[in-house]
Amino acid sequence: MAITVPIFSNFFKRKYPGFVTKEIYQAPNHFPYQMALLAGPYYGDEDYYGSLLIDLSKMEEWATHHAKATWTSVTAEQEAKEYFPRWVSVFNQYVDAITFLDKSQRGFLKPYALDFVNKGWFQIYCPNCKEFFHEIKNNDHGKDRLGSTIKWIAEWQCPNGHVLHYKKHEIRIF
Repeated sequence: MAITVPIFSNFFKRKYPGFVTKEIYQAPNHFPYQMALLAGPYYGDEDYYGSLLIDLSKMEEWATHHAKATWTSVTAEQEAKEYFPRWVSVFNQYVDAITFLDKSQRGFLKPYALDFVNKGWFQIYCPNCKEFFHEIKNNDHGKDRLGSTIKWIAEWQCPNGHVLHYKKHEIRIF
């Protein structure tokens, strides 16, 4: 028998109820615009110096698959993830404005920021250049392995070399 996401989530909820948050998701009551702000100073993201926008017009298929194939114990994020494919399917392409994502939407989308960049579903604003770019320099560096710990620094730069995202990563393998 294959273990599906619903089977796993039901098991997890019964076995570890204390790890499942009970916050209710309040779905947005507005239609999204084509571009949505995923990360940046507006949200208080200390690791982003630029503003990362994602193109919602390209995300419906990804969102549908993601909602079916993944699960989180944060109830509001799970509900946002399940609602998201319907929400992005009705984006307003006629208004040139930016959609602000709610906390739960950002909670499940933000870990995929690099995936969206690699797929080309983004724009990023450089506050130094005062313009949007459709490309970045992904300048990961400082990779080091010491025993079971791997460390590196993720750094994104605009084409003119300004740092737009800087984050130290560490993975411990047990």
